[in-house]
Amino acid sequence: MDNLNRVQYPALGFDDVMPFGKYQGKTIEWILDNDYSYLKWATSEANVTLTNDAWDDLQTEINENTK
Repeated sequence: MDNLNRVQYPALGFDDVMPFGKYQGKTIEWILDNDYSYLKWATSEANVTLTNDAWDDLQTEINENTK
């Protein structure tokens, strides 16, 4: 995990691909649709940032799934 925390990835949008991990090569949109909790983890623990639009959609998914 320490190696992930040392790398700062550029902000990722819907069409960008995850640069590491179990979803390496999958688009952010695909991950959001299939395993939003992974993006939640990646943004909090692995220095992944999302564009504003992708971040808003992630927050919507979180809110809808915690009701």
